[in-house]
Amino acid sequence: VLWTARKLGRRVRWLADRGEGFLSDYQGRGQAADADAAFDADGKFLALRVRALADLGGYLGPRGSTAGNMWRIMGTSVYVIPAIDFDIHGVHTNRMPTCPYRGAGAPEAVFVIERLLDTAAREMGLTPAEIRYRNLVPAEAMPYRTPALSTYDSGDFAAAMAEAERLADVAGFSTRRADSESRGLYRGLGYGNLLEACGAGIADRADIEPTRTAAASFSDPDFSGEPGRPEQLEALENIEQLELLEQESHRMGKLHSEIGSELAQAAALLTVAQRKSAEKVLKQWEKTSAEL
Repeated sequence: VLWTARKLGRRVRWLADRGEGFLSDYQGRGQAADADAAFDADGKFLALRVRALADLGGYLGPRGSTAGNMWRIMGTSVYVIPAIDFDIHGVHTNRMPTCPYRGAGAPEAVFVIERLLDTAAREMGLTPAEIRYRNLVPAEAMPYRTPALSTYDSGDFAAAMAEAERLADVAGFSTRRADSESRGLYRGLGYGNLLEACGAGIADRADIEPTRTAAASFSDPDFSGEPGRPEQLEALENIEQLELLEQESHRMGKLHSEIGSELAQAAALLTVAQRKSAEKVLKQWEKTSAEL
């Protein structure tokens, strides 16, 4: 591609086909785990042990060790697990490198824990919902310190799970399943809780300034690049007359604007910054008007 661009004296873009992508693109997942869990007679976690190998590929890709490291942040998910023993190794193989993609370590940890809960529920005669409700971190325990030394600042996991059941109409599932079976089809119901670390501690930036048409404008690079981001910004735009302006990254410097759901996390901060900016501008205008 570089040779062709120089030869032609113009920009050249290469679009790989699907087969080339499978062989040469960075991979998003690459872990193999053996896990054991201990429960008491009531189906509550006593301990969790995980032995996992994280495939780093032939060489370390961009933030390639992130997925394996996420066990120490989210390895207990939304559950009270008194004791943990994690032994996670990053290994180099003859494959393409792995790097963060849609969750970066959270899906791997969640998959292991949720599979263990389903297995335990079957062996103990509990429903998937029952064993999860019994192990959720209660809202009154917040802020909650996990055995992996992460702190959850807030959360009502039981309420969130109950709302998900309501939206999914779990109460009517047996009727829907019977209807499917009468037509020779299978219908299943699965549970899976997810806890995500937001923000990731990576510096980001947005510019806020007053305009003629809004109290303030919010400039964010690449705001359409992440799934769900335009919808988040549309909701944010309805707050306090905030106008959104898309800016190209080269005008604002190199940023990481699509990591860790930080837009949702930063919405409150943006509105506060907007108010403070507006207050400063109004004070300056009042001062200038008085001088005139």
